[in-house]
Amino acid sequence: MFKGGRATRPKINLLIAEYRRLMKEIKVRSLAASEWTTHRRAFERKQADLSQLEGEWQRKRTELNRLNRLERSLPKLAERRKLQEQIAD
Repeated sequence: MFKGGRATRPKINLLIAEYRRLMKEIKVRSLAASEWTTHRRAFERKQADLSQLEGEWQRKRTELNRLNRLERSLPKLAERRKLQEQIAD
């Protein structure tokens, strides 16, 4: 009659031990609040850096496009100047 009652104690003890083990694992894998704040701030700084670099890249790309257009137009401008000189003479 009482043997059935004793059989549940080892099971409860195993569950308690598993619970404690899992709580320790959670504690080991969790970051402290200060550590989390440090990582979050570093991430935000890197995001700001990335945004700044993307803006700089876009400005450089725009300048490159402008210079490429200018380079393509130089031969036509030289020809125009030559023709204007011919007309003036």
